[in-house]
Amino acid sequence: MSKKYVFKEFKINRVSERPEPLKNDEIGLKDQKRLEKGDTIYIYFGKSHSYVGQTKQFLKRYKQHYMAQSKFDLRNYKCVVMSFGQLINQLSLDDIENQLITYIAADGKHNEVLSDNSTLGNSIIPYPQQDQVKSDFITPFWHELYTHNYVHTPDIETVRQSVLFKYSPFHELSEIQAQIIQEIVNDTRNNFVINGMAGTGKTVMLTNLAAVLSKKNPNKKVAVIVKANWKKTAKRIFKTYGKSNIAVYTAVKFIQAEEDYDFVIIDESHRLRRYYSKSQNTLNTIFRLPPKVAEERGVNYDVGANELEKIVKRSKQIVLMYDPSQQIRPGDITMEQFNNITHKFKHFYLPTEYRINIPEKSGKYRRAYTGENYIKGI
Repeated sequence: MSKKYVFKEFKINRVSERPEPLKNDEIGLKDQKRLEKGDTIYIYFGKSHSYVGQTKQFLKRYKQHYMAQSKFDLRNYKCVVMSFGQLINQLSLDDIENQLITYIAADGKHNEVLSDNSTLGNSIIPYPQQDQVKSDFITPFWHELYTHNYVHTPDIETVRQSVLFKYSPFHELSEIQAQIIQEIVNDTRNNFVINGMAGTGKTVMLTNLAAVLSKKNPNKKVAVIVKANWKKTAKRIFKTYGKSNIAVYTAVKFIQAEEDYDFVIIDESHRLRRYYSKSQNTLNTIFRLPPKVAEERGVNYDVGANELEKIVKRSKQIVLMYDPSQQIRPGDITMEQFNNITHKFKHFYLPTEYRINIPEKSGKYRRAYTGENYIKGI
């Protein structure tokens, strides 16, 4: 089967506005015309950085990079790989770019992956040949990147299993997920709860939403609150994808920092804690009353307090990822406490289909149920 794309490598020549072909590669007239005008995907590679972009005029775009008319420093890069072909067009470019950003970041060879024309927070509109793009371009193109020593991992399926891939802020969203993120980003007045059971993509939405908010509001403070066992991973994800300006906390550390934030997004908000006498002293420290108040009340702790109410006070706008089906531990915030705080929040529901065994004779009652049915009651 013939290859459906062209793979070209260029050395970055710091004294010329034109890249220099590697390995004495001959650039024919037809290829030269495509370099000047035609849909192209390109990737800059350096020792610890990579930069993925798309353009209709590669040579013009390269000149803009050379003349520092872009947001990155060309000195960080040594070469640029570009590709064009029948599967690379205006319908597929966003999809290809997002996939390559995500794969290269998840591969881990480069400390930071930047994007030229990212479509963060958008769903990729289905287009003709989408499956073919994956099988006949992305997969073989990745193999060529590997054989030319641009990436570490030979098998793209291995990359797909990594945490950096699964929770990438460039990960393709479903139409419903994208709509929810767009509504949140455009609404500066409300706070939000995103309800969804396990597997509905809440954590992917968290990374996407945080990245969109930080990009749209570069002068505002964005914080993400996660469980302690995910803090290191979250920091790595945002750093790898060039979003290191997003602060990552556990709930306790956020409260102890005593800083105000414009946007706060909380993963697993159903696991936020309340005062519980049997909790570790280190956890209950945030609920300790000031000495004078403790003396007046005759108790050392605010026994009705919880982490969520303290976080809300430090947030101009807050988004909570919530799973009502999770088992509640004794020290977790109660549903009553959660509802009292969020009753004026705007709620979204992520649907998930579940198979329920219902006898054939049940007739009209035989149907598919969703996560929303579970939450609201079948």
